[in-house]
Amino acid sequence: MPDTNTHDTASTPEGTSSSPSLESHVKPISWERLVQGFPLYFKTVQEIVLRPTKFVAGLDVKSEEQFWNGIEFVSYSIVISFALLVPTFIAHKEKISKLTFFARLLVQYAIYGMLMHFALKLMGSRTVRLKGTATAYAYIVGLGTPMFIVLSYPLMLMFGPRAIFGTSADVREMSLVLSKQIGLLVYTDLTLFAFSIYALVLIIKFFSMSHMISKFRVVLAVFMVGGVMTFVQIWVINPLFNYAFAWVDKMADYL
Repeated sequence: MPDTNTHDTASTPEGTSSSPSLESHVKPISWERLVQGFPLYFKTVQEIVLRPTKFVAGLDVKSEEQFWNGIEFVSYSIVISFALLVPTFIAHKEKISKLTFFARLLVQYAIYGMLMHFALKLMGSRTVRLKGTATAYAYIVGLGTPMFIVLSYPLMLMFGPRAIFGTSADVREMSLVLSKQIGLLVYTDLTLFAFSIYALVLIIKFFSMSHMISKFRVVLAVFMVGGVMTFVQIWVINPLFNYAFAWVDKMADYL
């Protein structure tokens, strides 16, 4: 994964474009390349956590190279998230393929990213295109997803994949179980509240600086998307994705 705030400028023949192409980023995935990317992922995480303002100030949301860096960053976060969840899958005897997990999270991120882009547009963002919003959003979820899983690990161990991909029926059942586990309930409420505050502060910083709109407008955009998608996630996306990706897994068995 390239360094997030530096861009190599290779000379190109006169009359040809120097912008990165899709082919230059879609490379054969080797074990060596995969392993080499993790130190750079964690270096970027460190930069965002310790110096978020400096990181966002150096984030060029209009850069094609930066967009692909963001996609690669979030891809590594999905791989790490899957690895973290493997013990919970084993404990609950759930079979979820790496491809299904990766595709599901990536599609979900794309949906949320597009909704956030349009919400920011409604709040006054005019200069940043969808790809720029996706760049900023990729770094936010690329940091936040593994962090959320680590903080929620007691829930993951108790409920398995339902803690992430649960339907409305699953949520009701988990709430009933948690109501009888006071210690776990208190831990969950406190940690997720703290995580939500941190995530909100990070989102405000990223989008207010990258999209050049006020922090208040970013907050409105966040609550607009979050208020709608909280219910859509549980009642529509999770049941639909559970069904669709179960078929993907079945088809993959025959390939």
